[in-house]
Amino acid sequence: NGQHYATVMAPCDANASVTTMLLTQKAQRDQERAKTGKRNLCLTLAAVTAPMRKMSPRDPEENAAPCCRFNLERRPRPARRPQRFPELRVMHPAPNRPPVCLRTARLSSDLLAYLQTALPARRPEDLRVFGFERQGAPCSSAPQHVCYEGHFHVMAPPGPVTSLHPRGGVDVRKPAAPLQMRAFFAAFRQKNSSWSQKLLAALPSKDPCTELFCCIIEAGRHFADMAVQVRYGDAIDRPHIRWHCDGPSSLLRLALQAHGTRALHLKDSQASGEPPHHVGWQEPGDVCLSAPLAFQYGVQYPATDWQHPTVAVECRALLTKAEHQLLLMHYTALEKLLHTVSKALSQAHLQL
Repeated sequence: NGQHYATVMAPCDANASVTTMLLTQKAQRDQERAKTGKRNLCLTLAAVTAPMRKMSPRDPEENAAPCCRFNLERRPRPARRPQRFPELRVMHPAPNRPPVCLRTARLSSDLLAYLQTALPARRPEDLRVFGFERQGAPCSSAPQHVCYEGHFHVMAPPGPVTSLHPRGGVDVRKPAAPLQMRAFFAAFRQKNSSWSQKLLAALPSKDPCTELFCCIIEAGRHFADMAVQVRYGDAIDRPHIRWHCDGPSSLLRLALQAHGTRALHLKDSQASGEPPHHVGWQEPGDVCLSAPLAFQYGVQYPATDWQHPTVAVECRALLTKAEHQLLLMHYTALEKLLHTVSKALSQAHLQL
């Protein structure tokens, strides 16, 4: 240390005595700092251990509330919240195509509980009684992933209605959904009727595609074709999700998460200046309104058992096979219609 060097160094010139003095003073300051540090450490340890020495098994009240002011327990990290979509997202499916709007909202807890009572029991045998069909395994990496899907209508009449089966490609007689679901979507269409009228006024020139869309809205057949998916079993992770686009009936689609969680993956082009892949987790009560006819998307599912399945409700336009084929034949007009719908959707103040 400095004291040692001050002792062994011999003065060799006129500045040697000054150097020795400075080194001696430095050594003294180092020693004072060392003593002060040890004294402060002892005081700190005494303050921490004093309550511990006071603790006695005969005095539980004093043990329960020691006067130590330091919290030595390690606090757990807060759970990371899943990534969610904003209330409004504008996507660009391709650089040469118009943007598409996606809106999100959330149901109140009372309304969610009311709609959950309309869903059937979760046992597979009960689902088959209500007309649910089991779908094949979506990928080889999840052979035990089970999906039951049921198709209904949410029009006002309680009887069956003829419309296109989205997977079979033929017209079928779809039964009416439970009263809770039909009441909710009837109220949704009524509360947003002003937006529907503005959309009809903003539609482009009359063509077969636009005229059919007007008839669908005027008849209250938008958001009237309901599909309920009940999933459980193996997880479908991000590398194994199935990317796809919906058909013309998804020109307007409302998706409601009823039970469990799932993640919606969207593909976007670089035109928006953002990453081309977006992920948003959906929880019970989350609502997503969009036009998945225009963009690719996939769904990720966590692993769960049949007692706690993932249940999603999706409502599209109620179309027959002939109407579906008419929209496909006029795809150019359908893209113009899609641009108008997406623009109106981005400016709307929808109410649930």
